[in-house]
Amino acid sequence: MGAPTVDIVGFGRLGQHVYSLFQSKGIRVRCVYSSTLVGESSRGRHAWLTDTDLSPLVFLCIPDDQLEPQLQLRAPSTSLFLQCSGAKSLVSLPGKRIGVWYPLQSFSLNRSPANENWPVFLEADSESLAELQALNAQLGLKGIPMNSQQRQFLHLAAVWGNNFGQLVMGVAKDICESQGLDPQFLKPLLQETAEKALDLPGEVAQTGPARRNDQQTQALHLDLMQDHPDWQSLYKALSESIQSRYRK
Repeated sequence: MGAPTVDIVGFGRLGQHVYSLFQSKGIRVRCVYSSTLVGESSRGRHAWLTDTDLSPLVFLCIPDDQLEPQLQLRAPSTSLFLQCSGAKSLVSLPGKRIGVWYPLQSFSLNRSPANENWPVFLEADSESLAELQALNAQLGLKGIPMNSQQRQFLHLAAVWGNNFGQLVMGVAKDICESQGLDPQFLKPLLQETAEKALDLPGEVAQTGPARRNDQQTQALHLDLMQDHPDWQSLYKALSESIQSRYRK
């Protein structure tokens, strides 16, 4: 099977990474529809709504609240439109082929994920699913069929582990930098923490002053954060949650 031709709608963090991924794997991106990107193979973002020459696969890297309204405005097409969202249920509209291609990864500008072997979760009819599995094989990514409800819970779990985890690790980095300490000192610890959190039961993996009810250390930490009441509030809330979760 030859490499497919694709279009990308939206060129934010997700759209840029999808574009780079396809380029690196020899997947031809015919057109990027973007309000910011300019060039020979780009058009205004909303031009995809009326374009009669769409590629067979169209990746919708746009905000969730725009997916259904824009698809409703879309002219008839034989293309397969792909939601790249974890939280949005599969949109179903008469006369349109719509599926889900959700990469479970965190994308930031000017940085590629260190591990390229991340899973992609798929939802579509059987014919479209086979098409997407073939694409993932060419990309070297594992395609995993999953329904909308499962994907929404997975996205919720990802927000807890990644987005909230990023906030907590960001505070840890700020604390180090405020004292002239290298935040990279924390890297082996954080890597081990992530592995333990997923590999072990919580009551075994969880450590720290809140877990052992070390009130003296917690009081010291709160005192050290006296100039940062937002950090103190977060520290207290997380400590109370740990104690509640593992209280015997």
